[in-house]
Parts: sequence; structure tokens; C-alpha cells
Amino acid sequence: MKNTVIGLVIILAASANAQWTVVNLHPASSGAVSSRALGVDGNQQVGWAEIVSGNRWASLWTGSAASWVSLHPAGPTESAAGAVKAGQQVGTTNGGSGRAGLWTGSAGSFVDLHPAGPSHSGATGVDGGQQVGYAFVTGNVHAAIWSGTAASFVDLHPAGAVESQCHAMDGGQQAGYARIGQQPHASLWSGTAASWVDLNPAVATQSIAFGAEAGQQGGTAFVNGVFHAGVWQGTAASWVNIHPAVSTESVVWGVHGGQQAGHATVGGVLRACLWSSSAASWVDLSSYLPAGFGDSQAMGISHVGALTYVVGYRVRNLTGRDEALMWVSRSVAPTSFSMFRGSVFSGNLASLQNSDDNRLVMRPGITLGTSQPPIQIILNATAPTASPDGFSFSLESSASFGNAQQKISLYNFTTGLYEELDARLAKTSDDTVTVTVRTNPSRFIEPGTLAIRALVSFRAVGPSLAFPWSGRIDKVWWNFPG
Repeated sequence: MKNTVIGLVIILAASANAQWTVVNLHPASSGAVSSRALGVDGNQQVGWAEIVSGNRWASLWTGSAASWVSLHPAGPTESAAGAVKAGQQVGTTNGGSGRAGLWTGSAGSFVDLHPAGPSHSGATGVDGGQQVGYAFVTGNVHAAIWSGTAASFVDLHPAGAVESQCHAMDGGQQAGYARIGQQPHASLWSGTAASWVDLNPAVATQSIAFGAEAGQQGGTAFVNGVFHAGVWQGTAASWVNIHPAVSTESVVWGVHGGQQAGHATVGGVLRACLWSSSAASWVDLSSYLPAGFGDSQAMGISHVGALTYVVGYRVRNLTGRDEALMWVSRSVAPTSFSMFRGSVFSGNLASLQNSDDNRLVMRPGITLGTSQPPIQIILNATAPTASPDGFSFSLESSASFGNAQQKISLYNFTTGLYEELDARLAKTSDDTVTVTVRTNPSRFIEPGTLAIRALVSFRAVGPSLAFPWSGRIDKVWWNFPG
């Protein structure tokens, strides 16, 4: 599950939306001037909409612009929601001099979390009935955590820090930053100020963590004068630089399920993007948007079953207004496999479901000549539709030596033949290859049954120091528009 590389094979790009469906959440019919989606949890999205010119209202969506609900409570002039989890939404009222707040789906459910003493506060993350954010204590920003009430406020500010702030939480851990001297350091807590862990990488002068989920933190680090998107696993030494090579600046804003949402600046334009924990896995989500937009950002990510949700916003070039957006993709896992050549040494169908280093390991079988791959596995699944706009097939794999050629082919139900879509030397550590079909994708889907089929082959094209060598697959999946 490391060293991911995306190899994109585009077959006559006829559709802009091969893997992702883009939903415009902007509630124009409700009179919104601008809007942004900042957080997502399954089919709930939160952010803000500017309904009264100059004033933003905390907002909740359930998958469409028409589903928009104002969370703006009575009294404050403006509000914004930044995170959602398990039916709770958190944010801030009254902007810069604001007060941390909590909702459970309606404006009337608003709970003021602002503690006694601090001049102002804000909530930026929620999980397990707790909320995190910040509070101004004696003029300095302090990381904060609540348990549903203002009185439950706990100051997480670490000793020796100038200021601190939490941005996200998950599983009893809180992520954010603490300013040590003049520079912010990405930080991790476990519910108390004393639990503070400095995540700042050795190669960085400063860093901030913005997202957290399942023991992974995501954010950015300042390396050689450039902000680089990165991920951690709880320690400074675990930091992985996922900055795309084509980018001049990048940030991770949200993490979930081993993937990260954020933005990268390419050619002077901010582009919403997605990673799978490596620089090479970068996907430009802005490429799936219609024409007429400017900068874009992806702020949050969530997975529910086969669906991946990414929320954010994009700015129209002509109007200059922000519009809340959501990208949706459906992932399909293999339901069965069979060995055409070779044998299974270890692993099973479950080994193909997750990027977790539990691999299906295959050894060579008998062939009639050196041109025949001695390892060939057929992977079967079911498509969600007979007529998609397009789809992609992804394979996370490796081989036990560096002279193994790997090929990916998809079965064409029209011709009754496999079409080879990618061929390359397999790496000796896991990397991911993605092939994308955008023209006539239905030829790879069986009418009636919606069956889809892939053939993955491994063949030695050079000497191996040990026999038997092996081909290894960690994860296989198809992605369809959501």
C-alpha cells in the first residue's frame, strides 16, 4: 500500500466525466450569492451560503442544491459550518469575533459552545460526541475540545507554545498546530494538553495538520520555500510528502479511508485534487468540472460503501462567485477471481478488497513458450450501470523481482476478446496503475448481467535471482461515476 503510481490510459477522451459525477450544491433558487462546501460525512455536506449580501449562513445539504437547509441561528449576523460527523455539525457564528457552535440538523438545534472567559472561539471538527477548535485565552489562540456544552471546554494548549489550534478529530485524536517560537508545527493531541505531539517533519520549517481519520493526519509542510501536501501516521518521522511534481504549492484539507482531498496550484490555478497517500497518486478533480470556472478547492472527503464523496467549491471566472460543489465516485470491488495460469501461494478474495498489505500472492504455472505469461488472473465484478459515461480500473500490485512485465486487459463483450490497455514493468513494492475508459465503455459491460472482467498478467522479461518468483496484488477496484 505504498509508493503509489497512477498510470492513466485515456482511450479517445470523449467524456469529461469518466470517474466522477459533479453535483453543484449552490442554492441559487434560495437566493444565494455565493456558497462553499467545507465538510462531508456520507450524504451530509456542510459549509456556508451567502444569502443576505455580505452575510454568510451556516448550511447543510443532503446531496443536492435543492436539499439546502439553513443552519443560521437566531441572533448572530452570520455563521458558517465547517465539519460534520454522525449527524452533528460544528462551526462558528459572527465571524472573526465569533462563538463556537454545534448543530444537529436544524437552525433551532444550535448549541452555543463558547466558554466563559475567552473573547471568542470557533469549532472546526467533530467526532464521537466531541468537538474541537480554538478559543482566545488571554489574547492568544488556544486549541480546544468540548463534549457538547460550553461548560465542557478543555484547553489543549501545550506548554511552551505561543498559540495553538485544532482543526479536526477522529477516534480520540485531535490534529492541528502549535506555534513554537515563530513557526507553526503540525500537532496531534489525545484529549489533553499534556498529550501533545509535535508532527513537524525534520525537512520542514513549518507545518499544519488540517485533517484526521483512522490514525492518519493530513495537511501541509513548508519545504524548501514551498508548501507541500503531506500525511502523517502520528509522528513527525512518519510524514510522507505527497506534493505533485507539477505543482508549485499544495495542501491536504481532509482525509478519510486512506485518501486525501485538497488543492494543488498548477500553472497559477488552484485545482481541487485527490490523493491516495502518495505524490504520484494525485488526481486533478478540477478536470471533471464544466467550463467557465476558475480556482477550485476540495475541502473534505468521505466514503460510504462503494461511494466516495469529495466536497469543496470553485470560483466562476465570469461572475467571481464561489459555488459549493461535490464530486461523487462509485468504487466496485471484485466479487470473484480465477487463475488462468499459475497458482495462488497465499491470500484470497478478501486480500483484493483493501490497500492493507494483505496481498494475493501468485506463483508461475506451466506455459508452452516464453511469450506466454505464466501468471494470469481473471477478476470478475458487476457494474452499477450498463451505460456509464466512463469508468476506470485500478490495480495496486508488485512483483518479487524487477524484471516482471505486468499487463492489464479488459474483456470486450462485443468482440469476445480481451483488450490490452496497459503494459509495464511491475515494481517490487506496491504501486497503483489506473486505466480509464472514456469512449464506448459499454463494450466492457455484459448486457443484462452487467458483468465486468479484467485479466492481469505477469511475465518474466529478464533474469530472476530466485525461483519461483511471484506476482502480488494488494487491491483491485473499478470506479464509476456516482
